[in-house]
Amino acid sequence: MKIKTVFLAFNIIIVVSFLFVFFMPAFFLGWSVSGAFWRENWYVAVVFVAVLAVLNGYFAASWKLFGALEKQDWPRVVELLERRIFENGRVTVSNARLLANGYLLMSRTTDVLRLEEHLRAKNQRVLRSLVLLFGVPHLLANDGADIQGYYAAFRDTARGTKREWIDWHIGFAQLLQEEVEDGAATLRGLVESCRDDLVAALALHLVLPLEQDEERRETMEARRAKIRAKYGGDAWNRMVQRRSDELHVLVLSRLFDDVRQTIFA
Repeated sequence: MKIKTVFLAFNIIIVVSFLFVFFMPAFFLGWSVSGAFWRENWYVAVVFVAVLAVLNGYFAASWKLFGALEKQDWPRVVELLERRIFENGRVTVSNARLLANGYLLMSRTTDVLRLEEHLRAKNQRVLRSLVLLFGVPHLLANDGADIQGYYAAFRDTARGTKREWIDWHIGFAQLLQEEVEDGAATLRGLVESCRDDLVAALALHLVLPLEQDEERRETMEARRAKIRAKYGGDAWNRMVQRRSDELHVLVLSRLFDDVRQTIFA
């Protein structure tokens, strides 16, 4: 849908809704009561106008960006976002995420690294929020020491599934550096306790062939059986397809056929 159409429809819906609320007292109680009501509650109209002005101001300020996104004109999107972040200092999660995605879609990984350094200097909270996205260039470089160094810096502050993804990358990096015992221990911990089934499957794929201890192997086989039961048939492919909207998942897409073989063999 055209951005102008969305903008017009939004304003029409908001204004019509307000007019309905504005005139409702007159419809049910009469004009005299309605006049008295609005004389006492005039600030409601002021708040409405202020909110509408702010929302329209946001649309106006982002008009060029929305237009470029609608046309999928990524060079223009990147140009506008670079101006916002590097020149105007508007370092937000949404701006940084969109600019990093634009760089990656244009295969400009060195610019993602440049943006990462800018966030380290200007707003580390934004970088922590987008740690998995900004890890993509490090993963693509396939340098184990670099991958481990990048993710280890964020491990202690990460929570939930983000922490699990960080641990998987650290374990993978340790294996790349031939630190087999450390890498296996990291990945084994994920298999035993992580909540994200995709992370558990990726960890199983890497660590299961390395495991020699029978008791630990039984634990891994039990987790594999749970994943296999949950994602039988086309469920695995649907889950992977859905999760591939996340770039840190998409970049691992070449692994997924092998992971599927490990889980369902």
